[in-house]
Amino acid sequence: SFLDQCREYITVIGNVLGLARLVRSGKLYTMNQTKKYFLSLSSSDQESLDDDDLLHAVAYHLKGIITQADYELLQNFYILFPALSLTWLDTSVRGKDMLNKKFQTFDAYYTDDGFAMGSAFIVEVLNQSAALDSLKWFESCCVSFAMNRKDMLGSLKKEIEINSSKDKSSLLFGSKQTSEGSDNSENELSRKRVTVKRLEARKQEMELLQYSVLGARVFFTSPTQN
Repeated sequence: SFLDQCREYITVIGNVLGLARLVRSGKLYTMNQTKKYFLSLSSSDQESLDDDDLLHAVAYHLKGIITQADYELLQNFYILFPALSLTWLDTSVRGKDMLNKKFQTFDAYYTDDGFAMGSAFIVEVLNQSAALDSLKWFESCCVSFAMNRKDMLGSLKKEIEINSSKDKSSLLFGSKQTSEGSDNSENELSRKRVTVKRLEARKQEMELLQYSVLGARVFFTSPTQN
């Protein structure tokens, strides 16, 4: 679908930025380890090396390009983010579930923060961070999952109490439930237990995305803005 393609493009952007940051971090580590052997290295060179924030420089450069061009189609990108995050949520949960299966496919993976990095980058470049925060998307989504889980737990508890009362009455009056009715009851309990676990897993995944996006924003924020 269109949303899946858009999510994949954003993930690729985030993974490329993450790779660039990894390479830069390795470069800085190597330079710091070998710096003591180059006594002729001036202090100005060291300062330029330390202050060279690659990701912020890329975001700042693209901001200048976008402000000089016509990008009306991207003005409301932040409105698309909730739908994109839900497609990411389904993909992430499905990928982690696939790890527990005997026959795994190519879409089995444990974690992928490329979508969070790419989303934070695009939102920062488009100057839509405040607009995205105004949606209160993560807060409302997590509250919705928590409320649905609470309702399902209440329904599960009520179902267990009903089955328990039926078992007591059967022992008291010497009657027995039919195997079909007992199987249906157990299947319903199992379905509700699975639903509760699934809602909790989706809530945790959405919270993980929230923290990842907030953390990725730091990479693209100027030190004067902190």
